[in-house]
Amino acid sequence: MKTFQTFDNPDGWASAAEAFRDDFAAGERIQIAPWGGYAILGHRELVSLARNPLADGMAPDPAAMAETPALLALLDRALFTKSGEVHRTERAALIAAFNTVPLAGITREAVRRALPSGPARIDLRTGLVAPVVRRVWGEIIGLDATAALQMEDAVRDLAHVLSLSPDPAKAHLAEAAAGRVRDLSLAALEGGAPFSRNLRDRLGDGLAADLIAGMAFDAIESAALGLDAALRVAFAHRGQVTPTAQCANECLRLASSTPMTMRLATGRIALGDLAVEAGAVLSMVWAAGNHDPLAFSAPERFDPDREGARALMFGMGQHACLGHAIIRATLVQLLGVLETLTPETGTLPARWSPFAKDYLPALGIRFEG
Repeated sequence: MKTFQTFDNPDGWASAAEAFRDDFAAGERIQIAPWGGYAILGHRELVSLARNPLADGMAPDPAAMAETPALLALLDRALFTKSGEVHRTERAALIAAFNTVPLAGITREAVRRALPSGPARIDLRTGLVAPVVRRVWGEIIGLDATAALQMEDAVRDLAHVLSLSPDPAKAHLAEAAAGRVRDLSLAALEGGAPFSRNLRDRLGDGLAADLIAGMAFDAIESAALGLDAALRVAFAHRGQVTPTAQCANECLRLASSTPMTMRLATGRIALGDLAVEAGAVLSMVWAAGNHDPLAFSAPERFDPDREGARALMFGMGQHACLGHAIIRATLVQLLGVLETLTPETGTLPARWSPFAKDYLPALGIRFEG
């Protein structure tokens, strides 16, 4: 079995499809992960594991985070690190709370208020995407504009430790940020938003705040990144873009801004001819699955009406990102105003390198009004 090395290329690839093309051509759909366990690339294999309750959440390592106890507590209490019945119960509560959210109205208003009042030049991420994400998540959980900005800043500081390039010298900043995220999550419970009120009624203040804090960490920055990357795909194909969920899915599939997440085998799993033993780490390479030619014909091609296999940009199954409907609904609203936005330079990154810090450089856009 091949050892997974695709992400070791420092120069990136011409596209995500190119990154995995040779692996799929050689039938290397499951590989040995150099950090332990298996790297899962194939769409069929990813879906099979995503639907298997024995492929569950992975808890943080207390020893590795001994110097940042508040950050450890935030992760340990977040939904995405939990497993078993606890995870299922808390996930059900979050889904019920999300069902109270008037999503279409919130996302429509967030986009309307983020656009300039007249013709202007703005930065795609800082001038459009970030304000929209702040407003959407603030409205959902119950934070005013000031508190939502404080939450965004705190989540950004967590990346000093929680990133692929951590900076141990700034661990104290991440630790302080974890405390701010928790405090702001408690404050959100007093905001009167239906989501937080429903969650509080079901779970009580402490657990509700823990889940909001974990959701904020897991969703705010990843939502901004995903929308930024997806809009660049849309700009590159603007003549074909329509403001529909199907077109939004295609933009997100090609962007694949969350290339991989981790799960843990909590029991013996049969995956084709492979027996995955309990305790094995499962690296779920969603970006590969999104470009699997057995699932997506001509996977590098933009097809706004694509049908068939389900794209995996938010994972799938019991640990799929709960914010997927929010990101998709927000993107649909942004696609609806795409014709008023004109990028000043080339839109797509020169190379697909999603783990690089400068993967999505600043992009100026003109708003025509």
